[in-house]
Amino acid sequence: MYPDHRERARTVFEAVASQCKLLNASWRESDPETPVELEVSFGVQPGLVFAVGANLQGDLLCLWVGDSFFCEWFPCSDSDVVEKFQSCFQGVLSGQVRLIEFVRDGRTIKAQLQDCASGRWQTVATWTTLRWPSLRNPDVRVSRNIHSRGHARVEFDKGLIADLTDEALPGGDTYVKACEAIRREARQADLPLLRPLLGDRSALVREAAAWPIADLEGLSALRDLLIAYQRGIDDGCDNDGFTALLLDLVARDSEDARAQLQRLAHDAIPQVRENALWLLAHCAAAGDR
Repeated sequence: MYPDHRERARTVFEAVASQCKLLNASWRESDPETPVELEVSFGVQPGLVFAVGANLQGDLLCLWVGDSFFCEWFPCSDSDVVEKFQSCFQGVLSGQVRLIEFVRDGRTIKAQLQDCASGRWQTVATWTTLRWPSLRNPDVRVSRNIHSRGHARVEFDKGLIADLTDEALPGGDTYVKACEAIRREARQADLPLLRPLLGDRSALVREAAAWPIADLEGLSALRDLLIAYQRGIDDGCDNDGFTALLLDLVARDSEDARAQLQRLAHDAIPQVRENALWLLAHCAAAGDR
């Protein structure tokens, strides 16, 4: 037993637990029959979608997440190691860190923790098991604790944006859930996170961001939306969803839309002018009905 290691681990565990006061933590002191000297764990509960726990074994700081992930950080006498461990542990509980599981034949063969502090998902820890090589790609499961802060609504954060822009899993279930959450949860204060996405290289991302921007800003965002819309045309996208968005936006207030579009019909950018004239024609046709 190393008293200094134990006190350092206790300080870290208590610091993490103090940031999650709405979660119930279980503590276990040293057990002579196991190498565990100190342990804290959080079972599945309201506000936590998977079990998470950490313990100290000698100079090893150990973290487990769900049923598959386990990793060790050592030596715990190194302050940089302790800082990385604490960031990962806290991130899993807060939702800044997600769990990726690679599953083949119902068995997890690899699991990763990925952090979105930079705005993009980056792997920070990996667990893997010995396995035979296979030509079949494993199934991928993504889990993230997005309700852990006790709010009724899903937290709008960098993680949702990172889910939306995740190039490793484009257009999949994670993307769909992120789209739904972003449109449902976005507020005016979230616009600085959404606005840059209109210039993303992915048409899926641009369209996903366009809906909440249109909901929040209305016709004042029309010019920027037309620019993003044109980029999809230039990229050869069908733009069906984006087209529906624009038609819906101008239909909400056709008189104001018509005035806005008449100004945009004289814009310096030719494509903005063309798309404004197209929407004007739609407004005119709608007015005739």
